Amino acid sequence: MDITWRKLTSEDEVFIQKVFEIYDQSFPDEVRESHDVFYRGLVSQKSSFPDSYTFLVGYQNENEICSLATAHYFSKLNMGFVVYLATNPHIRSRGIGSMTLNKIEEILMNDAKKAGYHSLKGIVLETEKEELSHTELEKRNCTRRNRFFEKNQFINLKNVKYLQPPLKQGDQPVPLHLLLKQYEETVGYDEIERMIEEIFKKKYQEMNQIHVKVLEECLTSMRLD
Repeated sequence: MDITWRKLTSEDEVFIQKVFEIYDQSFPDEVRESHDVFYRGLVSQKSSFPDSYTFLVGYQNENEICSLATAHYFSKLNMGFVVYLATNPHIRSRGIGSMTLNKIEEILMNDAKKAGYHSLKGIVLETEKEELSHTELEKRNCTRRNRFFEKNQFINLKNVKYLQPPLKQGDQPVPLHLLLKQYEETVGYDEIERMIEEIFKKKYQEMNQIHVKVLEECLTSMRLD
């Protein structure tokens, strides 16, 4: 399948709105972030180097959206964090998810080299836990996603307790799996702890604008176990 890739900027308003249509269809309301979060990421592109934010879209036929992905690169740790990966629900099962993941990995690898590293150290991402699914359909979809990432060489850090901070006021933290793909170097447990702290600060505090006290409570809860 012939896909054209585009890294969106705050100037790509027509593309952004089309991508939001796919995003809103792909994720249930309780885990969807405000569109403002994406715009903050796009604005941060102008001043964040050597860190970076990527809003990637794959499309064909000029503007038919095939997939989307967002990711942060954290230069201090030389690690990437993939936040979202989704394909157009009308054109799934054509290998688009793997192509999109490969492309976002390539971008994060280039970010590492621009920051002065020989290679990216690793990538982490969050996925839902099967045992917390509300329906059999949710459970099957969760199993499918976890198998997809396993096929793409991400390992489940089962010994790491991870809580996603509440995305909306009044919500509770959500227990999730944290997955890791490492490259030339081994990523140690202490580095995973520092990566979680960086995710909370650069993603959930700065982009989602979650109060620092809420984030500290999540971090404390994770460390107590």
